[in-house]
Amino acid sequence: MNAPARLLHVGPHKTGTTSIQDAFYGSRPRLLEHGVHYLGGTRDLRPVLLELLDHDRAGRTDGPESWQQLLAEADRTSAHTTVLSSELLCVAGDRLRGRLVADFVGDDGEVVITLRSLGAIMPSQWQQAVQAGMATSWEAYVRRQLRAWPGEGTAFWRRHRHDLLIERWAEQIGAERVVVVVADERDPDFLTRQFAELAGLPAGVLEPPAAKSNRSLTWEEIEAVRAFNCGIDAREAELGDEAPPFVWPPLWRSRAWWWFKIRERNPAHHSVRLPAWAADDLGAHAAEIVDRIRASGVRVFGPVEQLVARPKVTDEPLPQHLDPEVSGQVAARIAETLLRDLGASGTPAAD
Repeated sequence: MNAPARLLHVGPHKTGTTSIQDAFYGSRPRLLEHGVHYLGGTRDLRPVLLELLDHDRAGRTDGPESWQQLLAEADRTSAHTTVLSSELLCVAGDRLRGRLVADFVGDDGEVVITLRSLGAIMPSQWQQAVQAGMATSWEAYVRRQLRAWPGEGTAFWRRHRHDLLIERWAEQIGAERVVVVVADERDPDFLTRQFAELAGLPAGVLEPPAAKSNRSLTWEEIEAVRAFNCGIDAREAELGDEAPPFVWPPLWRSRAWWWFKIRERNPAHHSVRLPAWAADDLGAHAAEIVDRIRASGVRVFGPVEQLVARPKVTDEPLPQHLDPEVSGQVAARIAETLLRDLGASGTPAAD
């Protein structure tokens, strides 16, 4: 197939975006030999795109300087295809989508949207929110999302009403220029191969990222992190206006949970799975989303049937008590970070 001049991948979150970005970034020199330029001189474009999103939310009509620099990089390349990938852009509103088309996609580019099943995405999104400081329990989180259907009143549905995301982009640039790629849970390299084809690359040029330890946390681990968040929330509520602004910054929390992700999983621990009572409702929502995607006229690649397959669930009651060893490890990692980051004045060093 003829590759488009510009390829914009807008996520959404938890659909293999990091693997795709790592594959493109890690293959940059080889890609250029085949006329494909992956935009951005760093692995993480989040600062640039967060600034762009902030400008849009503020109603500003000018793009930030960092965005202009990124566009200048795209204009300078002699490659026949330029690729930009960020799941942050899945929440772009009308004005920002228009800017992205005018500034980057142009008249012959394409927008790519990657998908996974809601049953696989929801536990990952809850874990990410807890890792960022949320204290909401897993069952309460699931109930909240199911109650919020069919709107986009929660962050989860703003990202994962996949049908509405696709329809918005199809309306913006035409259904024929929107490509949907469904991740294949049985084939970890499927997304990489499909993106290579979309970019017009020969087989084997876009290499899957090297395997790295970045697993999901177990139930016991994420509950220990959530318990810490609950304690911090309670302490901040107790202090009220007297709470110092630096109490347990997110950076300290992240160093605690990240340590779990790089160590071997305890085989006695449990996975976070959808409660059995939620499976039917979530499955019905997924079926409605898939029906609308099929009716949208966009091109779809991959195992669509996986999007409506019954999610993995658990009828087994998950442990309601904290594992003392895991809780101790959370406390030890945060204490270690505190001691390392304390400045001479006795307050956390600026980071």
